[in-house]
Amino acid sequence: MAMWDKAFKECDIRGSYPAQVDGDLAYRLGLAVAASASTPVVVVAGDVRLSTPSLKARLIDGLRDGGAEVVDCGLIPTPVYYFARRILRREVEPAGVMVTASHMPADQNGFKPILGPLPIMPEGLRELSRLVADPPPPKPGGVVRRIDLAHEYLHWMLDRFGNRPDGPPLRLVLDCGNGSFSDLAPGILDALGLTFEPLFCEADGRFPHRSPDVSQPEALAALASRVRATGADLGVAFDGDGDRVAFVDDRGEVLLPDVFIALLARDALEREGPAAVVLDIKLSASVDDIVREAGGTPLRERSGHTFMKTRVLAEKAILGGEASGHVFFRELEGGDDGLFAALAMLDLLARAGRPLSQLVATLPRFFLTKDIRVRFEGDVAGVLRRLEAQAEADGARIERLDGVKAHYADGWALARASVTEPMITLRFEGTTREGLLSAIERFLAPAPAECLDAARTAADQVASGD
Repeated sequence: MAMWDKAFKECDIRGSYPAQVDGDLAYRLGLAVAASASTPVVVVAGDVRLSTPSLKARLIDGLRDGGAEVVDCGLIPTPVYYFARRILRREVEPAGVMVTASHMPADQNGFKPILGPLPIMPEGLRELSRLVADPPPPKPGGVVRRIDLAHEYLHWMLDRFGNRPDGPPLRLVLDCGNGSFSDLAPGILDALGLTFEPLFCEADGRFPHRSPDVSQPEALAALASRVRATGADLGVAFDGDGDRVAFVDDRGEVLLPDVFIALLARDALEREGPAAVVLDIKLSASVDDIVREAGGTPLRERSGHTFMKTRVLAEKAILGGEASGHVFFRELEGGDDGLFAALAMLDLLARAGRPLSQLVATLPRFFLTKDIRVRFEGDVAGVLRRLEAQAEADGARIERLDGVKAHYADGWALARASVTEPMITLRFEGTTREGLLSAIERFLAPAPAECLDAARTAADQVASGD
């Protein structure tokens, strides 16, 4: 069990293959999910990673031997797996397991389990971990049936986005990153009659051309270059399993998630009327102001798919946005779908009749750093306590939703402990460049020197526009 311990995270299960995630873990997890799920029906699917077929097969063996009715949806993007669960909900509320490591490198894999109608919480994953270590005995009655809902997903997308606004056709560069949307997304764009140039749209679980993590600007360099070279109106990129999205505007500039979440939220509120919008604690404070101006109610939530989606469902929020590029939609029952978000952005642009860069210019300037990850082998909890004490002494308003967030008059600072590695994660924002620098210097005064050095470097990148 020791080698599997580190694979159990707060929101999912993932790690290096086969050192931390292997076929034995997959089989035991199948037995555990079959014993824990609130329904005997379990939907299973997997991404395009080279290790996924064998892991999925062993997972299905465990589910079947545990007495479950397994619905095997094949190798599909995570949003299509979510779609399958929504379709099957017409008959019964299914449990499910998606075999994926999402945006992680090609040598990793994992599982996203769900045991009932709501996302699994950390305590649920801890219980699964205990059952994996001491699996329940097999029981009879397990069956497996295979379904393919990709065609139905395509037609659902056509029904949703087929009536496009009038105006000149928009030109798109579509970067699938050799991930799970590589086959399906181009087919859907073709069926919608959209003009696009495919980039890295050949499924390859080695991810040979770029990282599957679209939150890293360097992963979008080729996309930005093609947008500039072709004069496209928009560039879109998906992560490895298709639930995250990234955008490049008509000038070839990579948009911060804060920016495109603000645009999508404002558009949804203007079309649908007042509603709640759930925002990752790490997003810019300006997004709250944009939501309020559009008639919405901003609600802050801790980072993580489980926490964000659960809050979107609980609040009946029209939209939720996470700093890593997940966008959650009420229309999808709180689900996140990179292709749906991309088509929603295209609709927004068509209705606006203006370039994306001009829409971005209507938003305030964000003086916001990227996530700053600092390796620290010492007492992380002690560092956070010192940062909180210093911020309180400075008169900052303290928020403890996730780590320590200090709100100053001209900016904010956030420090969190990584749940997977000996790391401190930092992020800062100022209403001005000076406010950003002030938040860094004040908040990190009692921090290790490497934290301050990394934050100053990140602030320099914000100041220079990198």
